[in-house]
Amino acid sequence: MKLILLAAGEGERMRPLTEKIPKPLLPYRGKPHLNHFFEALPPQIDEVIISVWYLGDHIREHCGNRFYGRAISYVPGGGAGNAVGLMNARAMLREGERFAIAYADEIITRREMLACLAHPLSWLYYHKENPTDVGVAVLRADGTIERIVEKSPRPPTTIVVDGFMVANTDLFSHTEPPREGREWFVSEMMGSFAVHNSVVAVEADLEHMQLSVPADLEKLTYLP
Repeated sequence: MKLILLAAGEGERMRPLTEKIPKPLLPYRGKPHLNHFFEALPPQIDEVIISVWYLGDHIREHCGNRFYGRAISYVPGGGAGNAVGLMNARAMLREGERFAIAYADEIITRREMLACLAHPLSWLYYHKENPTDVGVAVLRADGTIERIVEKSPRPPTTIVVDGFMVANTDLFSHTEPPREGREWFVSEMMGSFAVHNSVVAVEADLEHMQLSVPADLEKLTYLP
C-alpha cells in the first residue's frame, strides 16, 4: 500500500530551527522526526511517495530511494498549499487505488495508523476545546464524516480532523483548483470527498502531539 507523505512546507513557526534544516528532519530523542515516523509505519505500507519543496534536497539525501525497508519516490510540492504535492502524486497511483496520506509534521502512532487502515476510508481526529482556528468534523450517526466546517467562530463540534487519512483515487474527482492567489489544502479535498463517500472518523490517542513550534521538540524529547 502506498503512503503519500506531505513534507514540502517551510516550517515558518519553527524558525530559526528550520533555516537550514527542513522541519521533518528536526531531531528529538536522538534521531530526526522522519526516522521516528518511519519506525511507526505498519507493515501494510510498503511504498512512500514524499512531497518535497523547501530544503527538499536534504530529505532526498536523508531517505534516498529506500528507507526503513520501504521504497521511496518523490514528487514536487510547492508554496501554494499542501494539496500541490498530493496532486503531483496522482500520476503514481492506479485508477481506483486505495492509499494513505500523512502530514510529515504530525506525531502519528502505529496504533492510530492501524486503526485508520482497518477501514476502507478514514480520517484521524482528536478533540480540542473551542477549536475556532481549525476545521472540525460533523459526523453522521454511523461515525462517518458528514461535512467539515472550517475555522468557524462557533464550531459545531470539538472533532478536529488531523494528519492521517485513507482515501482512494476518487478523491481527485472531488476537487477543483483554487482561485488564483489562494492556497490549496488537502483538508478541503478530503472534506469534499467525505461528503460523497463513507469516510470513518478515527479517534487519535489522548496524548496527541504535533511538530509546530520549537517548544514541541522539548516536549517530545521528554516523552517516554
